[in-house]
Amino acid sequence: ATQKDAHKNGFRFVEEGEYLLIEVRDNGHGISPENLKNIFNPFFTTKPKGLGTGLGLSTVYGIIKQSEGYICPMSEVGKGTCFQIYLPALKQADLPEQVSSGPTSPDKAVSAHQPVDVSGRGRILLVEDEDGVRSIAAAQLKSRGYEVREACDGEDALEILENEAGQFDLIISDVVMPGMDGPTLIREAKHLIGSTKVLFMSGYAERDIAAKLDGDTEVSFMPKPFTVKQLAERVKSELSSRTREAA
Repeated sequence: ATQKDAHKNGFRFVEEGEYLLIEVRDNGHGISPENLKNIFNPFFTTKPKGLGTGLGLSTVYGIIKQSEGYICPMSEVGKGTCFQIYLPALKQADLPEQVSSGPTSPDKAVSAHQPVDVSGRGRILLVEDEDGVRSIAAAQLKSRGYEVREACDGEDALEILENEAGQFDLIISDVVMPGMDGPTLIREAKHLIGSTKVLFMSGYAERDIAAKLDGDTEVSFMPKPFTVKQLAERVKSELSSRTREAA
């Protein structure tokens, strides 16, 4: 896709260049013009009070802008909505060179498909406001041998840390949550965390999250989306490195 495709649909803010165009369509009831102009604003929601945060589409917007792209909504009441996502196309000069590794030996082929051991031990505080995401992640980590305490938001997590200071090996936290967000939680709980490692789950750029921290707490980042297997592998890696450092 090009700038002309976007301009044709009225999105004059899309700058010149070549783009990968992704379209997401539905045939729902559509979005009214007065709501359409506000859908990317943080905390704007049409859901009843207590049932929506208005952070979903603002997060999507932030991720796409960090990738130097554009998201363009088109909607007609009664007919549905289409989101056009323009992501900058990779230039030919930036394409990685293909490296031929030659024929793979049977031994290497077998080892490449061997399952990775992602079981382990340790106490984990899991902070996530989406109940479904939290319960699935907690269940998967528990099944792999970890002891998991769950917190539904930053305030709940801070209370747990105050009551169980220094008793966790790893804190896994979402970044954007209603009320106290992840970086604020870590700042507020700095004196309770000690040497506990922190793993942020987020679609935001690492530099934006790091800017909200004081720099003294050791944190790492896991970009969304990810599978439960990838989460288990990352947790094993984080706790293994903590054990090596303690030794």
